[in-house]
Amino acid sequence: TLEKPASIDEVVLKLNGFRTKIYPLRITVDGKTVFEGKTGHNLGYFTAVCKSVKGAKVRIQLAANLQN
Repeated sequence: TLEKPASIDEVVLKLNGFRTKIYPLRITVDGKTVFEGKTGHNLGYFTAVCKSVKGAKVRIQLAANLQN
């Protein structure tokens, strides 16, 4: 939960096992899905570019059944 509502258009994550794992993610802001996709292999950080939305509660989930 953020201190106050803010505009969110991307989320940057530091991932564990980034060179060998692909994570299917779902990101919501105040209950609205703003990103669904897989991370791919990277150098440690992943930037999820989201639909721009203003909100205070950001939730990042592993999504088991993404077809992207």
